[in-house]
Amino acid sequence: MYLLSGAPIQVSEVSYSPCTIIARNVLFFSGNSWNSHYAMGYATSSSPPGPFTPYSGNPILQGNAHAHGPGGGSVVEGTDNDLWMVYHAWPGREGYDHGGIRNMRIDPLVWDGSKVSITVTAR
Repeated sequence: MYLLSGAPIQVSEVSYSPCTIIARNVLFFSGNSWNSHYAMGYATSSSPPGPFTPYSGNPILQGNAHAHGPGGGSVVEGTDNDLWMVYHAWPGREGYDHGGIRNMRIDPLVWDGSKVSITVTAR
């Protein structure tokens, strides 16, 4: 995966769904297979065109007992000007061949200085 400019970086075996917050120079991405190992991370830059450096604490969004393999996220701004991550995850059984479905979820982005976290809140 090339993070806009500079040398390629290895985020995971497979990376998907880049989403950038230009004002904060943050690039969110999903990685790995769509099963329980699917998760989201982010990278930062000093300028919008990059290069971007992955956060050392990735992944910042990963599954729990109620949401397996979260990813494919996009950032939206709420009416209160807070930022939210809209993403999908398996609520139960994984895999379409097992009757599983991926449903849409939304959780707040929590900023601590330049670090950001997301916690799965919906069941």
